[in-house]
Amino acid sequence: MHEYPLAIVDHLGFRRYSAALQPVFQVPTRNTIKKEIMKIYENERATTLKLLDSLDGRVAITSDMWTSTSQKRGYMAITAHYVDGCWNLQSQILRFIYVPAPHTSDRLWNVLTDCLMNWNIDTKLSTITLDNCTTNDTMIDKIKDKLHLGSLLRDGPLLHRRCCAHILNLIVKDGLEVVKEGVENIWDSVAYWTATPKRKEKFEETAKQLRISYTKNLALDCPTRWNPTYKMLEIAIGYEDVFFRLKQRESQYTCLPSTLQWQFAKDICGRLKLFNTITELFSSTKHSTANLYFPNICEIKLAIKQWITSPNPMVQQMAKNMMIKFDKYWGVIHNVMGVATVLDPRYKMELLEYYYEKLYEHDSFTQVRGIQQLCYDLVSDYQMKMNKDSFGSNVGDVIGSEVFNGVKYPTLQAIAKDILSIPVSTVALESTFSTGGQVLSPHCSRLQWTTLEALMCARSWLWSAENTGSTSYKVVAECATVMNEMVSDDEDEMMGATGVTNLEE
Repeated sequence: MHEYPLAIVDHLGFRRYSAALQPVFQVPTRNTIKKEIMKIYENERATTLKLLDSLDGRVAITSDMWTSTSQKRGYMAITAHYVDGCWNLQSQILRFIYVPAPHTSDRLWNVLTDCLMNWNIDTKLSTITLDNCTTNDTMIDKIKDKLHLGSLLRDGPLLHRRCCAHILNLIVKDGLEVVKEGVENIWDSVAYWTATPKRKEKFEETAKQLRISYTKNLALDCPTRWNPTYKMLEIAIGYEDVFFRLKQRESQYTCLPSTLQWQFAKDICGRLKLFNTITELFSSTKHSTANLYFPNICEIKLAIKQWITSPNPMVQQMAKNMMIKFDKYWGVIHNVMGVATVLDPRYKMELLEYYYEKLYEHDSFTQVRGIQQLCYDLVSDYQMKMNKDSFGSNVGDVIGSEVFNGVKYPTLQAIAKDILSIPVSTVALESTFSTGGQVLSPHCSRLQWTTLEALMCARSWLWSAENTGSTSYKVVAECATVMNEMVSDDEDEMMGATGVTNLEE
């Protein structure tokens, strides 16, 4: 549960601790611990498999790759996301499997498809969220050929989701390429004062002399992530007066930014704050679900449109680069993510209409109608399936069950559970902004891959069981308490548009 190394049983401190608790207790060997881990893994796997089999709703899948630090091996993590019967959003890792190089689309889709079928969720998929690369695009096409399309949402076109955190990273990196020259002196200044321990000490001493709180250390950025550049600028801006004082005392320090350069850095930093906030939101392990996608992506596009009109030519070009990348992946903000907005009781159709009028102007009505039609189609599909599943049941039993459960609109409830559980990102926050990406710790990297998979999966299952009933997610929980409110005029129209004449009316 806590990722301790297996060698903890050989640590002197741990042995003394165990002896203090119970002197006659014999601390097991590492080999014994391995055997116990495999037993726990098999037991928890059987429990989790039974739990997923009992689900009435669909399961959303995320998959991403991890790298071991020492062996440089690639591991595929496959995670299932769903809403349980108590309206808690759950995430269960299914596999953490070693995938030999090269990581071709054929090799990856075989691993992923085998996992889906072994866990018996190939017929109850909602979406698969993957990192953005051509290999994954090809893999999705091959997975569709293997699956029964009739079991997927709308026969398959909604299956593939791209990781929003990765796309945001690409958008901002393209924009920052333009403004590097404008913040070059700040980068050089940070590099100068972090080059040696003596310079770091002098910088801190000067900050104290000026009575400037020195709570954040200067740090350089990294080429693979945009967030360290934002953090570098944010921290350096807070020490502007320190850099100025040091210029007066250090003759070798020759790269002090000008007043205009500091102002430009503040401008850029203020604009990047929006991306930082949304990336943190999308990468959260507890809130990165589909209903968050639409309003935040719309805010990003509106901000970029505004920046294009900036009087500063560098900001203009930065915004143009960002817009090109934005339109490549999010030229049309629609389909299942728009439906998630409608199903969120705080937003409904009003939010779609508000943003589409700003984004698409004359074409906004067509865009809104497209989302509405998809809502109608989903209601029709779900009703057809529910009627088929209940065929042959006693009508009185069905009515009695629905009244007893207090659910007035079971079709919309089923859709809400499936759609709102879709994650918008494949990565957690610590790996989104990590310079090394998703990397296994050294003691994990030394383990056999079967032991490593047992550890990673069992840890996920044990924590899920530990948190069941206490780890509910705010937005999804709201949907449970205000489901009747959610079926407002817009939803009543949705029901009517599908020609519903069965028990749900």
